[in-house]
Amino acid sequence: MLEKYFNFTKVQDEYSVIDSFLEHTRIDEEELGLLVRMIQVYSENSQEELSQIHDKIFKIHSDSYRIFENVAEQIIQADFNHQKQYDLFRLYQRIDNISGTIISTSKRMLILHNIGGNMPPELQEYAVQIIDNVLIIHHSFKEALAQYQNNKREILDIIYKIIELSHSNDHICALSTEKLYFYGNKKKLAMGDFRANENIIDHLKLLAKSVEGAATSLEWLLI
Repeated sequence: MLEKYFNFTKVQDEYSVIDSFLEHTRIDEEELGLLVRMIQVYSENSQEELSQIHDKIFKIHSDSYRIFENVAEQIIQADFNHQKQYDLFRLYQRIDNISGTIISTSKRMLILHNIGGNMPPELQEYAVQIIDNVLIIHHSFKEALAQYQNNKREILDIIYKIIELSHSNDHICALSTEKLYFYGNKKKLAMGDFRANENIIDHLKLLAKSVEGAATSLEWLLI
């Protein structure tokens, strides 16, 4: 399925590694789009779609993991100096962590569905804002990867923008957590619903942080 994304067969230099990372971000973008759909499904009261969407995310995640295992091995075996190899492998791990966090977030949303729970409308609104910010942050990260090959001077500005967006996202996550605790104190949510929604918010925040972590790892390649 995913082989259509790839036009490389062997890591030859750091630019071919960055090319492979760019392909990874494009695949992650597809996973993020499906995650957005999962949040929309709650607001549209069409929760029967959730399992199907989660299965699609899981399939993409599994296929990309299989393919990118080869890239990681090639980085290790390539003729880079030790520092370059370390920096590239760290960036690979953090990019891979983005995909892992997407599937973890999807699982938490599926749990809420499986226990017959619900996401209150106000929390849905916050979740939409958070995932929209994640999409912007992730798109900026993809832009930074592309600039590594063409215009390294722009990368630091993009990374600083990502960090600022991530901090802004923290504020929205805090507001959503506050609203969730308000529901809990007023006993407007059953314990299972409360914990499931809390897990979803926490993982959405973690998703933004995982993209930020990958972006700051790119900074090391500029030294």
